[in-house]
Parts: sequence; C-alpha cells; structure tokens
Amino acid sequence: MMDLNREISILQSKAASPSINQLRDVIGRLAATIEEENFVLAERRELSLDGLIYKKSQLLLELMRAQKSCSPDFIKLNLGEEIRQLRSLMEANQQLLSVHLAAARDVSNTILDVLRHNESDGTYAGTAHMGRGIQ
Repeated sequence: MMDLNREISILQSKAASPSINQLRDVIGRLAATIEEENFVLAERRELSLDGLIYKKSQLLLELMRAQKSCSPDFIKLNLGEEIRQLRSLMEANQQLLSVHLAAARDVSNTILDVLRHNESDGTYAGTAHMGRGIQ
C-alpha cells in the first residue's frame, strides 16, 4: 500500500508540475527579495525600503494565488525544503524589521521630547525651575 501511495504521489507530481514549478519559482523570487531586504536591514544601507517592501508584497500575493491550485499536502511533499528555507528567512526578516522599527520609534520619541521641551515655558515643570523668578 505504501508503494502505491508513493506512485500516486509521483504521478500527481508529474501531472501538476507546472503548478509546482510556478510555486517553486515564486518561492525562489520571494526568498531572494527577503534575503536582499535582510541584507539592507542588517547593514543599514538604505533609509527607504519602499521598493523592496512593494516587491515583497506583490510576491506574497503571487504566492497566495499560485498555491491555490495545489493541496497543502501536495505542496509539503514537493516543496517542503523550499518552504522551510523561506520560513527561516522570514523569521530573520521579522527580527530585523522589529529592530528597525524599535530604532525608528526611539528616534521619533526623542524628537517629540525635544519639541515638547522647547515648546514648554517651564510653568508646569516642577521644582527644576524654582528660584528663576524675581528675587
């Protein structure tokens, strides 16, 4: 029975190879884009990631469309290694983006603090400004 299931799986793979090849192609392009984004984030080479983010979004959409023609089990059987590699890249990407966003948040909070401090006349600043009045 196991041999029969394996033969059926091989026949299905051959019959659906255009779909699998399309999925493999999209996964490869998506992995390359995420690797590029990870490199840019890790090396802090660019301030704007708009082009890479747009490309990644389009490839994720393309991946979702391509995977509809195959069952999840069929995809796991034929593209398991590619999916594991993509998942690993995406986990690294998530970590790098988290660091990048935290840094951007820190910078914006620092700017806001400076602006608040400069706009304040010291009226409600507490004891730090006591004794500055008329003496």
